[in-house]
Amino acid sequence: NFRVRTIGDGVKVTSLVTGVTVYVRYSETVILVPHSYMSTLCGECTGRSSNYLGYV
Repeated sequence: NFRVRTIGDGVKVTSLVTGVTVYVRYSETVILVPHSYMSTLCGECTGRSSNYLGYV
């Protein structure tokens, strides 16, 4: 359930189920996550410490 497309010198992979999109190029990877998932991501991903979110 993924859509894979070549875009310029990179690849775009989109999950049709979750809405997560990943752009991959030689020098970088960008992951776009729908806002509804943001409260369940780790502190590094959301810019907050893991203690802030209640994880040990």
